[in-house]
Amino acid sequence: MLETKINRYYKRIEQHRMIHHAFFTRLLEAIRDCEDAYGSVMDAPNDSKEMWMIRRCVNIEPVIEFKELTFPEMSVTKVYRVRKDVGRLVEMGFNARQISHILEVQLKYVRTTIRRYRDTRYSSSRKG
Repeated sequence: MLETKINRYYKRIEQHRMIHHAFFTRLLEAIRDCEDAYGSVMDAPNDSKEMWMIRRCVNIEPVIEFKELTFPEMSVTKVYRVRKDVGRLVEMGFNARQISHILEVQLKYVRTTIRRYRDTRYSSSRKG
């Protein structure tokens, strides 16, 4: 199940990367059209169709968003599962933001869980 969440995360990132690449291609094309018409974007009148296209492109820049649940919104069982998964993802080398996105949990809850996980691992390694 965790592997499925990781794969879904990577798939969303890749889709966003492709969409974002297309966005920058359109923006660059709009800038080039403006430069062809006026020599420079700085010389173009604000009310020109070329500047309108540039503004339109900038205003529709794609943004990737992830669901961000809080622990109080989850069942006790799901919170327990998330806490276990956070530890596994930390061991796999993911950072707090990536874990937040993969598990669809607010970043502050992930950071708290990571801190507790590391404190527990550190204290148990000192006892042994």
